[in-house]
Amino acid sequence: MKEEISIQKKKYFLKWLTRNHTFPVRESLWILDYLYNHESMLEKSHFVERVEQTPRGIYLAVDENKHENFIFYKNGHSYEDPIQAFHEVRLNWSSDLYLEIEFKDAWQSKEYLAVLEDNPHASWNHQITDEQIIKMKQALKYESLSNAKETLLNQINDSLISNDKKQFNQLSAEFDKVNQSLQELISDE
Repeated sequence: MKEEISIQKKKYFLKWLTRNHTFPVRESLWILDYLYNHESMLEKSHFVERVEQTPRGIYLAVDENKHENFIFYKNGHSYEDPIQAFHEVRLNWSSDLYLEIEFKDAWQSKEYLAVLEDNPHASWNHQITDEQIIKMKQALKYESLSNAKETLLNQINDSLISNDKKQFNQLSAEFDKVNQSLQELISDE
């Protein structure tokens, strides 16, 4: 179940953003201010990444060195006219609007992370390749086997201290199996 981002969090983010960053396209501020002052629209606004894959979205960049500082996306088409986008936002206030705002160190900003949502039209897990999935599974298996090996070593030491030969033999056999699996995993890489 997805968590709903509150209007208060969105307002706080917009206020923080406009106070701490300068937008090279002044109409960007008009749109953000309009959203800030119209809660019904702000409720339908979602801060996401890869906005170009949404049915209706706006990309805003803070950095003046970017090639594109403003792009409006609608139904697979892109437009660079912010006035057109502003009117589209105003006239279609009841439709979802997706916003991607690019600024330096965004992922280190708690204000940004508090409002960032998974893009339902381009979910992050669709970006993961089969090769990456295999590598993640191998890494998890390696970590699991390494932890099991460490635990068994501690248990083997305990069995030696308590002079429990039966438990020592059983744990040593398990240790050999885990160690063999670990060596096979390492050699497969």
